[in-house]
Amino acid sequence: MPARQMSGVGLSFVAKRRRVDVLQSADMLVDKPSVIAIVGASGSGKTSTLNLIAGLAKPTSGTIEVLGVPLTSRPDGEIADLRARSIGFVF
Repeated sequence: MPARQMSGVGLSFVAKRRRVDVLQSADMLVDKPSVIAIVGASGSGKTSTLNLIAGLAKPTSGTIEVLGVPLTSRPDGEIADLRARSIGFVF
Protein backbone atom coordinates (compact mmCIF):
# COMPACT_ATOMS: atom_id res chain seq x y z
CA MET A 1 0.00 0.00 0.00
CA PRO A 2 1.48 3.38 -0.99
CA ALA A 3 2.01 5.96 1.75
CA ARG A 4 0.67 8.76 -0.47
CA GLN A 5 -1.02 8.57 -3.84
CA MET A 6 -2.60 11.20 -6.08
CA SER A 7 -4.24 10.12 -9.32
CA GLY A 8 -5.50 12.56 -11.94
CA VAL A 9 -5.85 15.35 -9.40
CA GLY A 10 -7.08 18.70 -10.56
CA LEU A 11 -7.58 21.84 -8.51
CA SER A 12 -9.18 25.02 -9.74
CA PHE A 13 -10.84 28.10 -8.29
CA VAL A 14 -12.57 31.23 -9.53
CA ALA A 15 -10.81 34.60 -9.20
CA LYS A 16 -12.25 37.78 -10.67
CA ARG A 17 -14.87 35.70 -12.52
CA ARG A 18 -12.17 33.66 -14.24
CA ARG A 19 -11.41 30.02 -13.61
CA VAL A 20 -7.84 29.40 -12.55
CA ASP A 21 -6.52 25.85 -12.96
CA VAL A 22 -3.87 25.35 -10.29
CA LEU A 23 -3.26 21.65 -11.00
CA GLN A 24 -4.33 19.54 -13.98
CA SER A 25 -4.21 15.72 -13.93
CA ALA A 26 -1.44 15.63 -11.31
CA ASP A 27 -0.15 12.20 -10.28
CA MET A 28 2.17 11.32 -7.41
CA LEU A 29 3.13 8.07 -5.74
CA VAL A 30 5.21 7.79 -2.57
CA ASP A 31 5.71 4.08 -1.85
CA LYS A 32 6.60 4.23 1.83
CA PRO A 33 6.63 6.80 4.61
CA SER A 34 9.52 9.06 3.72
CA VAL A 35 10.82 12.58 3.53
CA ILE A 36 10.19 14.23 0.18
CA ALA A 37 10.81 17.71 -1.17
CA ILE A 38 8.49 19.55 -3.53
CA VAL A 39 10.33 22.30 -5.38
CA GLY A 40 9.39 24.63 -8.19
CA ALA A 41 8.92 28.19 -9.30
CA SER A 42 6.59 30.58 -7.52
CA GLY A 43 3.00 29.84 -8.52
CA SER A 44 3.71 26.30 -9.71
CA GLY A 45 1.32 24.64 -7.24
CA LYS A 46 3.62 23.51 -4.41
CA THR A 47 1.49 24.81 -1.54
CA SER A 48 -1.70 23.69 -3.25
CA THR A 49 -0.25 20.18 -3.56
CA LEU A 50 0.71 20.13 0.12
CA ASN A 51 -2.78 21.33 1.10
CA LEU A 52 -4.31 18.52 -0.96
CA ILE A 53 -2.01 15.84 0.48
CA ALA A 54 -2.85 17.01 4.02
CA GLY A 55 -6.57 17.02 3.34
CA LEU A 56 -6.78 20.77 3.94
CA ALA A 57 -8.20 21.26 0.45
CA LYS A 58 -10.44 19.05 -1.68
CA PRO A 59 -9.47 18.40 -5.30
CA THR A 60 -11.73 19.51 -8.12
CA SER A 61 -11.09 16.14 -9.77
CA GLY A 62 -9.15 12.94 -9.17
CA THR A 63 -8.38 10.95 -6.03
CA ILE A 64 -5.97 11.26 -3.12
CA GLU A 65 -5.10 8.47 -0.69
CA VAL A 66 -2.96 8.58 2.44
CA LEU A 67 -2.03 5.16 3.86
CA GLY A 68 -4.88 3.61 1.87
CA VAL A 69 -7.48 6.10 3.14
CA PRO A 70 -9.23 8.02 0.33
CA LEU A 71 -9.31 11.63 1.52
CA THR A 72 -11.97 12.84 -0.89
CA SER A 73 -14.70 10.67 0.67
CA ARG A 74 -13.90 11.09 4.37
CA PRO A 75 -15.40 13.57 6.84
CA ASP A 76 -13.20 16.47 7.94
CA GLY A 77 -12.81 15.10 11.50
CA GLU A 78 -11.45 11.79 10.24
CA ILE A 79 -9.03 13.57 7.91
CA ALA A 80 -7.86 15.76 10.82
CA ASP A 81 -7.16 12.63 12.91
CA LEU A 82 -5.22 11.04 10.03
CA ARG A 83 -3.26 14.26 9.53
CA ALA A 84 -2.38 14.45 13.23
CA ARG A 85 -1.07 10.86 13.21
CA SER A 86 0.54 10.54 9.78
CA ILE A 87 1.46 13.83 8.09
CA GLY A 88 4.08 16.43 8.92
CA PHE A 89 5.32 19.43 6.96
CA VAL A 90 8.37 21.65 7.31
CA PHE A 91 8.29 24.89 5.32
